[in-house]
Amino acid sequence: MAVAVAMAGCNTSGCLDNQSALPKAALYSSATGSAISLNNLEISGVDAPGDSVLVEAGTAVSEVYLPMRATKQSTSWRFSYAQEGLEGMDDIVTFDYDSEPYFASAECGAMYYYRIKKYIGAYAAALGGVDIILFTGGVGENQMECRREVCKDMEYMGIELDNDINAKVRGEEAIISTPASKVKVVVIPTDEELLIASDTMDILNK
Repeated sequence: MAVAVAMAGCNTSGCLDNQSALPKAALYSSATGSAISLNNLEISGVDAPGDSVLVEAGTAVSEVYLPMRATKQSTSWRFSYAQEGLEGMDDIVTFDYDSEPYFASAECGAMYYYRIKKYIGAYAAALGGVDIILFTGGVGENQMECRREVCKDMEYMGIELDNDINAKVRGEEAIISTPASKVKVVVIPTDEELLIASDTMDILNK
């Protein structure tokens, strides 16, 4: 049985190192729909250590990143707005999310090393075992960190990664498991252009 791990590439060289998601909140006028800036808005954490203030009143703000707590599955922020002569506003916004670790990237958002491990385990259970794990796609064939973290602590499944070989492989076909590994781990680059050309020739020759 084979399990293939195909992953889209990321835009930044350090995308594999991000450990948190930072949604960006922007302010817009409900009347005009246009972006606005406020200097009477305070944004503070709810139930965070010291209820930390993210934005203090008196600071002009039009957009702000809202950090999520990695050890929880929800984070709340209090938005307080007051302006002389007008009724103030005080509201709490809560974000619920999956707190699984190891974001592949801030841009890609949802691909985690941990989640890839779970998919491998799920397929191994459904298929009755795994003979080979194949890494491909932008991240799979180019990011040794991803392959290392996915295969880490998987010896109980017969997966033993050769870290020295893995560290040297980028965008080339290679076996990156140890000779003693019961499950072969390989890297095979994708070649979409060749596949498209091959399929086109098949259609033209019919």
